[in-house]
Amino acid sequence: MYADDLVLMAPSSMVLTMLLSMCSEYGTEHDIKYNSTKSNVMIFSCKKLKDIHIPNFLLNGETLPRVIKYKYLGHIITEDLCDNDDISRQYKRIYAQGNALIRKFYMCTESVKCTLFKSYCISLYTC
Repeated sequence: MYADDLVLMAPSSMVLTMLLSMCSEYGTEHDIKYNSTKSNVMIFSCKKLKDIHIPNFLLNGETLPRVIKYKYLGHIITEDLCDNDDISRQYKRIYAQGNALIRKFYMCTESVKCTLFKSYCISLYTC
């Protein structure tokens, strides 16, 4: 059995190390495999962290890579907790959807185009 979509959050590197160790032990006991190649570590930025040594984090004996941004459940999370990357991605999606509607339904009335836009493009904001 594989673990899927697991998030661990910890207030310190020591606590995260303990949580990862618990996961490894639990996985061994219950025949659950954590895929280290699909796992990452993100450290949310803080002014105090600039001069602090950040240790390597291990899962099943393998070092987890550190990332500055990660797409989780359709949302881009960044270490500075800024939504600009996600907003930019959504702008591009709605622009592409709008252009596709214009190309495919250019002969439709304005009313039909508005209904199609509301149905197919505006719902993207809730993803």
